Order: sequence, then C-alpha cells, then structure tokens
Amino acid sequence: MNDLQIAKEELLKGHSLAIVKEGIVLARKNGNWVNPIVEAFDKLREKMHGSSVADRVIGKAAAVICIYAGAKEVYTPLISEPGKLALEKASIKAEYENIIPGILNPNKTGLCLAEEKLIDVDDPLAGMEILWDLLKKDRKNLRLNEGEG
Repeated sequence: MNDLQIAKEELLKGHSLAIVKEGIVLARKNGNWVNPIVEAFDKLREKMHGSSVADRVIGKAAAVICIYAGAKEVYTPLISEPGKLALEKASIKAEYENIIPGILNPNKTGLCLAEEKLIDVDDPLAGMEILWDLLKKDRKNLRLNEGEG
C-alpha cells in the first residue's frame, strides 16, 4: 500500500486529516475547518516535505499549507476550485471525488474568510503569511477554538 492509500484509509477510519510519509503515519487529526492541517503543520513543519496528505476538505488555505510544506500528493473527497488550481500550479498531484467553486463561510453567505483572502494569491510564502495573520488576528471568527466548521 502506498502512502496516499494509507492516508485515505485513515480518513475512512473517521479521521479528518492524515499525513503519511515512507509508510509511516506522521499525523492523524480530527476537527473542522483548517484546524487539523494547521495543527499538523505546526507540529511537523519540514517533516511534511514529500508526504502524502488526505484531508476531508481541501480549500485554498489547506492547499497553501500543502504547497508550502512540500507535500507530494493529496487526496480529498471535496476540493475547492481555488485549492485545486493552486495544487496544479505547484505540480502537486491531487485526487478528489467532488469539486466545488469555493469553501463557504458558516452562514453560507459567501466564501470563508481564508478562501476569500487567499483566492488570488499564488506565492506560497505570501499565502502562509496571510493565513497566519488571519489566524492570529481573528481566531474567534475563524473558529479555531470552537471545534465547528
């Protein structure tokens, strides 16, 4: 079984995120929004380089983290068009089941804040700076502590 298959299996077990490298599960997380991948990246950093990532949903924010971290491939049941395009531009293989125009905010009245702020950003470093700035400035709005997505 290859790394991406192992990561997919972790999603089937009910995890929100799995990161696998060289047959070893580096992280498995549960949660909503970008919380699982943010927590995993914060812990793993350069260890994510060359990894396979399976995430329940990949929008532009999760894609930016995967690109910046140097993931080699991703799988998701649901990807946003901006996330898909970002991964393609970075030559990261993306397997997905369904594609949507964008990740909506909790009220479904527009794009989620991270997707909106990152939509036109192509540089991964700039994207990470924007994302970390959003996380620092607006923790409550981004719902990092609420456990809902």
